[in-house]
Amino acid sequence: MIKRTFIDMNALKSAYKFLLCVFALVTALSCVSDPETIAQSLIDQSIQAHGQERLLTHDIRFRFRDKHYALQRGKNGYVYERAFEKQQDSITDRLYSNGSFERLINEQHVHLPDSTKLSYSNSLNSVMYFFQLPYVLNDPAAIKRFKGPAVVQGRPHFVVEVTFEQEGGGTDYEDAFRYWFDAETLKMNYLAYRYYTNGGGVRFRVATNRKSYSGLWVQDYDNFAPPSKAVPLDSLPSLWQLGALQKVSRIAQEEVQVLARN
Repeated sequence: MIKRTFIDMNALKSAYKFLLCVFALVTALSCVSDPETIAQSLIDQSIQAHGQERLLTHDIRFRFRDKHYALQRGKNGYVYERAFEKQQDSITDRLYSNGSFERLINEQHVHLPDSTKLSYSNSLNSVMYFFQLPYVLNDPAAIKRFKGPAVVQGRPHFVVEVTFEQEGGGTDYEDAFRYWFDAETLKMNYLAYRYYTNGGGVRFRVATNRKSYSGLWVQDYDNFAPPSKAVPLDSLPSLWQLGALQKVSRIAQEEVQVLARN
């Protein structure tokens, strides 16, 4: 009696496609020997895939939870803004690329202690940072390294590690990140990070609801936490696929507008 062996053709196709993508990367970058240069090339291509060159020529507006945000970025810097109502007051916060921060209440500037300014500017910067991924990975303080290929949800990805120089890396320069770029589209599908503020923790984000606005791709995230802070970042996709992570929040931008400048 002949024993028959059944082959999962979908798995075989995925593995074959994965090997082709890896081969294509190695061939394209055959003259490159260091992981920093490979990581930079992947990030630059991902920025193009997300249409983020439009960040330099368009004004961006969106709502996140109960606040309205505005982003204006140019070759010489950026301005981040958020506006909201609190106890019948109209509040506007602005953060500039030179690090200065201002708060207006009912269109009047108010004086804030330095510690309060830092807290408000960090929270504003955090929302804008994640909104602009992967564009902001080209920050001068970012240290980028190619970590190799990985398969997530049956699709091949390229993994990039990002850490930060202390000089210019902000108050949370010790945070560490991983990014998973789809090997076919080069869009950023997943990210993970370890942070140390407010007791520290680990998060894994899954991109969802990706939409194009005038050629700029904007995506939401499902935000997950592992059972332990000691979990290695590189293990988070596998834990997520096993259902071992807890969903803690959803990061969703609404009322998105991408407005071309005159």
